[in-house]
Amino acid sequence: MSGSGLVVYRVNYSQHTNFYFPYELYAYHHPKRGNGIFDAFFSSEVSRTIINDYTNPAILLSDSTRGGVNITNIGYAGETIQFDVHFPSSTIDFIDIEQYDEGLLELKWNLVFEDWVKQYNIYRSIGNTNIFEKIDVVEHPYTIFEDTSLINHSNYHYKIVAEDTLGMEREYSEIVNTTVELPDAIPQNLIAEPLSEKRVKIKWNVGVGSWVYSYDIFRKQESDNTFKLITNIPKNVTEFIDKNLISGKIYNYEVISIDKYGNERGASETNVKIFSPPTSSNATISINEDEMYDFNINDFEFNDLDKHTFGGIKIIKTPNSNKGNLIFNQSTVKEEQIINNIDQLIFKPAVNQFGSPLTNFEFKVIDESGDISNGTYTFTFNVLPINDSPSDFYLKTPIHNDTLKISKINL
Repeated sequence: MSGSGLVVYRVNYSQHTNFYFPYELYAYHHPKRGNGIFDAFFSSEVSRTIINDYTNPAILLSDSTRGGVNITNIGYAGETIQFDVHFPSSTIDFIDIEQYDEGLLELKWNLVFEDWVKQYNIYRSIGNTNIFEKIDVVEHPYTIFEDTSLINHSNYHYKIVAEDTLGMEREYSEIVNTTVELPDAIPQNLIAEPLSEKRVKIKWNVGVGSWVYSYDIFRKQESDNTFKLITNIPKNVTEFIDKNLISGKIYNYEVISIDKYGNERGASETNVKIFSPPTSSNATISINEDEMYDFNINDFEFNDLDKHTFGGIKIIKTPNSNKGNLIFNQSTVKEEQIINNIDQLIFKPAVNQFGSPLTNFEFKVIDESGDISNGTYTFTFNVLPINDSPSDFYLKTPIHNDTLKISKINL
């Protein structure tokens, strides 16, 4: 022999040859191989693992007639060799079901050895119902089907029927069932963080299981009844920024692990309220020259849709120091400084400076929770001039009796 493996003969008891070989033997072989009987071995090592009438090329007897046998899963040749034998049948006598963690059920059944067989129709029902639906077709002579459209923790029933060349279904197989118990891969530590009044970031940790292929992200508002799919992202991404939201609304998010066949492997939910940042408006105050101004909360026209109270202001740009200064707790205010107690904030114009406007400062408002306004607002000062009384003057001795000279020193 030219190799090691399984050799299969069929004995013809009706044909006597001679004393040494009382019965004629037929060896199964590939008819297109040139070595004939010397190439009639099968094993996994040479990728010949099936013996039946339907392989391509067909496995024939030595006299080129069909063998009528079905041997599959021929293993490696050693001191022993493993293989499966399926005896010829005109009906589907059995269905084997095997479940794989990556997300599929594999169905195997016996080959129907009849010339009229065209295909095998696969029927399935889910749950406790007896309503079967035709879900797929397997061309004869293949006898394996993989069901990848599964709902975890659900019960599935299957039956298979052979269809003839005229389109007629023959005898149905027995019904077999199994419960899908795929390992879960629930996204861990799901959180949602508001980034602004229109954006939210959701992020999570990868769940256990290498079979996760992607994540489906669902969203609903508090007024909605059902979640809606908003995106699908690959398995190596574990965060997503949702945009164009409505401030002040509560949003619920669900992240579902999906395997490569589209089956759900676990889900996590969370919710978040999109904060409404506080708002204010530009303001103008008029005071007299050399007059200080004491601020109060009403000067900043605070507004917050979340019903938060006023928390303070943040100084973005200070006044022109040559025109005046903001004073807080007897110290000059600096840019980026946060002022919580507005009653201690004062504007002090520079001495003898006036103008409309004289100067201004820019600010943002802050609510009690620490949320800060998106907009920047301007507070403008109009300082009105006043008529100062003359001071520091004296009379000098007149040069002429009818002349009085007045000297202005600091007017």
